[in-house]
Amino acid sequence: MVELRPATSLDHPFLEALYASGRVSEMANWGWSEAQCRQFAAMQYLARCRHYDAVHPGRQDSIILVDGAEAGLLSVARRPAGITIVDIAIQPEFQGRGVGGGLVRELQQEAAQSGKILGLHVLAENRAAERLYQSLGFAGTDDDGVYRRLEWRPEAAQ
Repeated sequence: MVELRPATSLDHPFLEALYASGRVSEMANWGWSEAQCRQFAAMQYLARCRHYDAVHPGRQDSIILVDGAEAGLLSVARRPAGITIVDIAIQPEFQGRGVGGGLVRELQQEAAQSGKILGLHVLAENRAAERLYQSLGFAGTDDDGVYRRLEWRPEAAQ
């Protein structure tokens, strides 16, 4: 069973480890020690937090629970113009179970009911995530070479 609970400051160690888990394969190619990788990931995690706070004030950060176990993060910003998936990250051991797709479909229902666009950014190199979002009806609207902006529109789903 998938549930969400509000993230708190007590979740910081889990969220930092979750962030680092998404960078493991990238950092493995750098020849750094484990301590250097941990320090780098911690620094990048804090920078990302500051960026999210500046760009998406008031967003809702939720811990994703699967059968009661901490499985990931869902961060959503709701504004009059639309809903933005700021971040969705799933621990590797919970990936491939439909957790992320199910949460995105719930947000699509919310967007459809409110008549809003549901948007997100995905790393241009993350083709697997882009394919998932395209399979859910998202279409690319912008590409800066690093990130692709994808949007889902309620009218396109009808």
